[in-house]
Amino acid sequence: VMLRLFVAFFLFIAIALAQFGMGGFNNRGFNSNNRFNQPSRGFQGNNSYFRFIFAFTLPINLVTFYLIQTKTPSRSTSFKYLLLNLHFWVSFNDVFNSILFNGIPLFPIVGGFCEGLLCRAGVPMHYCLSVLHHLFTNIDFSLVMGFMYRHQTLLPHYHSLKMTKVR
Repeated sequence: VMLRLFVAFFLFIAIALAQFGMGGFNNRGFNSNNRFNQPSRGFQGNNSYFRFIFAFTLPINLVTFYLIQTKTPSRSTSFKYLLLNLHFWVSFNDVFNSILFNGIPLFPIVGGFCEGLLCRAGVPMHYCLSVLHHLFTNIDFSLVMGFMYRHQTLLPHYHSLKMTKVR
């Protein structure tokens, strides 16, 4: 049942993005918005895809923050702080990638450009990419800390992998 709900949800999101964010079908065929055939205006990326993702994930992030704050048992306060740390970095990554940076890669070449608020304000792209790298590093570190905490919690006190000074 959960797999069917997940597939239906994924298909709904894919159809909505194809229609609203990426061009989609219309009466002239698939994705015929002709953005590249306008030499006077140049390329104008359609960042409504990122805005849709942000508008969709913002309520989910707020509800998740509320649930972590209120529904975590009192005996799990240290794990609650690890979850809040991870949730903060993931939420900030969402805001940064969809509103502030909004990076658009140009595949197959190694390059791209950005259309976010920071790029429009004149912040160089390599600064934005450095912040993005640090965001991903903080998310990875938070995940590893959460896994290590749970691993150490589940181990008995006499186990050889337990990281304590007392044996």
